[in-house]
Amino acid sequence: MAQHMNLDEIKTRVAAPLMAIDGVSGVGVGDGGIHVYLDSDHEAVHSAVSRVMSAEAAGAPFQVIVSGGFHAQ
Repeated sequence: MAQHMNLDEIKTRVAAPLMAIDGVSGVGVGDGGIHVYLDSDHEAVHSAVSRVMSAEAAGAPFQVIVSGGFHAQ
């Protein structure tokens, strides 16, 4: 089922609940899945991200990337 999902639509659906998690710095689409960017590597944040993805986009491929924060230039 995941291969038939529109990743842009999934990103739109999951972005707000993911960004509400303290430690999530961004959400994007790339490499065939949703990318969730974290400020730092904490198990509690990983678990919260997994819960949101399971509840809002079950079966959608996603990757958690520890990137640090993003800053406007």
